[in-house]
Amino acid sequence: MSTEVVMAGEQARTVCVGHFLLDVPKDASVRATGSYRAVTVEKLGSTDDFEEIETEARRKAASLEGQKTERNPDDDDFDRGFGIDPTTTFSATRLVGVDVDPSRQQTVVGRHVANGSAAIEVVLTRLLAGAKYAFSVQGGGADKYSAIRESLARTVDRYTPLRPNEIPTQPGFCVGDGVFQEDGPQDVGGDATLIVHFSQHPNVTFSVDVAGLMQPSEEPSLEGRISGDLGMLARFSSQVKTLQRGKVLYAGQDGYEIAISAPSEGMDGTRMQKFFFGAEGIPRDARHPFMEVQLMTGETGPSPLTDEQAKVLWQELMGSLRLRPGSM
Repeated sequence: MSTEVVMAGEQARTVCVGHFLLDVPKDASVRATGSYRAVTVEKLGSTDDFEEIETEARRKAASLEGQKTERNPDDDDFDRGFGIDPTTTFSATRLVGVDVDPSRQQTVVGRHVANGSAAIEVVLTRLLAGAKYAFSVQGGGADKYSAIRESLARTVDRYTPLRPNEIPTQPGFCVGDGVFQEDGPQDVGGDATLIVHFSQHPNVTFSVDVAGLMQPSEEPSLEGRISGDLGMLARFSSQVKTLQRGKVLYAGQDGYEIAISAPSEGMDGTRMQKFFFGAEGIPRDARHPFMEVQLMTGETGPSPLTDEQAKVLWQELMGSLRLRPGSM
């Protein structure tokens, strides 16, 4: 069985995650998520009916307004000890606020996330390019609703939806079905995850995680953590094999790579593989985020790949990972 991924012509497509591009088989299943400045976005479906969105927002608000907020007196006393007034951080009900703006084709609903907690979630729903998008962020108490609402709206103004399989030509950070415009190469407000499943390789998952860094991580180095985990695995089973290991450069990112192979749980002669690449990243440099890339086989069933076939698939995928031209 060949594992080669055809990376050209009609057999492949390119997907965007953060500032990076990746080539995957055309029939691969791809799921992309993430956030920008702590704002997550979800495409909810195609529509151009704003009245539908307004009705939905008012219905949600009415439901929340019917739920009284419960508070713990001991927590209230604790907050007052720190100069926090719970009568302002809590709304009388779980509804914190609702706003409808037809001129911007958007609604906003704020709610307490849970009873007994002052934390709120603000969701802005907007019509964009014939579709409904929900942008959400969590923050402080009810007294912060107006400020969070305005900050959220400014962030949403930075978002441009993408058509299916469209790769943006303008600068920005790819998250899900769109791209956020940034302030420049030191804007590290984005994080994104891309997960790929292959129709021709069941029980195989490839993932890419990227996150901007404000300051160096205080965690032990990736190399040290990986070496420790590998040593534990090797002690656990003498049949764990190291397929490759060492410092490498992928997509302009200096990092560390490790690949191991181990017998499947069924002990039927098949093996499972894990390939990992990690880059520590550079603080305040959007082109050098913290990055983790993994290829996993055999987690949800027998691996369809031999060790050598898994190597080929990993090398093809990592060879196609690159910074998106003009992303900044």
